[in-house]
Amino acid sequence: MILEVDDQGRVERFVVIRGNPEKTVDGRRLFGGVRLSPGNLEEVWFDMALWDVSLVPDGEYFKTYRITRKAS
Repeated sequence: MILEVDDQGRVERFVVIRGNPEKTVDGRRLFGGVRLSPGNLEEVWFDMALWDVSLVPDGEYFKTYRITRKAS
C-alpha cells in the first residue's frame, strides 16, 4: 500500500509494507502501518480525527491512499 501524505502543501509518499491500515487505540481511530526506514522498520500512524483519508484510483497493483490534514 502507498500512502501519499499532504501536510499543508508538503507531500510525502511512502510504502507501507505490512499490517492492517486501520486500528483503534484508546478510542482513537488511526490509519497507517509499518514502513521501511533506513536500517529498521518504523510504524507510522495518522489520527483520523485530524486527517482525511481517501483512496486514490491509481495503479492496479498497489492501493494508494491520500492523507490530507483537516482544516483547523
